[in-house]
Amino acid sequence: MPDGMIQKERKKRIIKQAAMKAILVIILVCIAMITFLLLFQVRKIEVSGNQYLSRQEIADWVQDDNWSSNSLYVMIRNHLMNHELLPAMEEANVTMKNPWTVKVTIKEKRVAGYIVSGDECIYFDKDGIVLAKTKELWDGIPCIEGLEVKKVQLYKALPVSKANKKAFGNLLDMTMTLKKCDLAPDKIVCSGSDLYLFFGNKCVNVGHTNLEERIMQISPILEKLGDQGGTLYLENFNTDNITITFEKDVIPTLEHNLCQVNKKIGKYTKFY
Repeated sequence: MPDGMIQKERKKRIIKQAAMKAILVIILVCIAMITFLLLFQVRKIEVSGNQYLSRQEIADWVQDDNWSSNSLYVMIRNHLMNHELLPAMEEANVTMKNPWTVKVTIKEKRVAGYIVSGDECIYFDKDGIVLAKTKELWDGIPCIEGLEVKKVQLYKALPVSKANKKAFGNLLDMTMTLKKCDLAPDKIVCSGSDLYLFFGNKCVNVGHTNLEERIMQISPILEKLGDQGGTLYLENFNTDNITITFEKDVIPTLEHNLCQVNKKIGKYTKFY
């Protein structure tokens, strides 16, 4: 066979092999695409760690764009891209249990307290942001009284009245110290700018200044008092005045932001 014919046959064979390889690559890419689109399809979202965020809210957060029906994309976006958390979230860990199941473990922001508005409990965090509006009463969260609010919106700052601004600011500043001292009052009353903490049959008046220093005095004194009820006066305690007194069997009546102490005569105990 002439050399020209041989060269032509060789060229045809090379072109044919290249075409076959190209077709094979295209087929493999198509298979990969179909696998990507069909196998890694989010069919189930498992949620844990939530208390006041609903499963649906978290599922909507996971699938909040056109591509998030794909589990691989969800994983890449939440681990390598900046996927903004919901206002009530502190942290969120997104994992893939299998190609069609996404698991979301979240840590919600800590609730600082709640107010009662109508038939709802309005829960807010240490920054004063409303985290939940519900008829459910959650354990271990102090009720806050004495605040006037209106037009409460979820995930927005609690709209306290101008008269309550200072007391509310003091309250928010105090929440971290309470947590640090492992103190959980049953309720906190804002009266003017002063704060009153209630622990069972005891009331603690911490005033509105030097709050961290004053709160740190509470635990050991409550332990000494045992079952005795009454009022612990800390509103004047500071580095220059270390006098702390307890008035037995007297609890302040706080109504409409005015402090009206019961007139029953009690015995004063001086601690320092």
